[in-house]
Amino acid sequence: MNLESPKVNVQKSAQNLFELLSDVKNFEQLMPENIAKFEVIDENCFEFGLKGMPEIKLVKKSSTPNSEIILGAASSKLPFTLTAKIDAISENVTE
Repeated sequence: MNLESPKVNVQKSAQNLFELLSDVKNFEQLMPENIAKFEVIDENCFEFGLKGMPEIKLVKKSSTPNSEIILGAASSKLPFTLTAKIDAISENVTE
């Protein structure tokens, strides 16, 4: 199964957005309001839980500077990946 979220424009350069997403601590800012837990395990891993759902641990699997970051489930119970594709629209706007 492949789920895709709507694309959004961010008022940051591709490099700044890549650097922001490369630091797993910053994913807490992207979580929905119903977050029950967010814990950084190490520089490449974090665990989060939403109210009424099981906790999920994500690990940074790979990255391509200024264009893509791939996170994956740390457990084989529910294997999946989360891919952030970064496309520069202009010098200070990124999709």
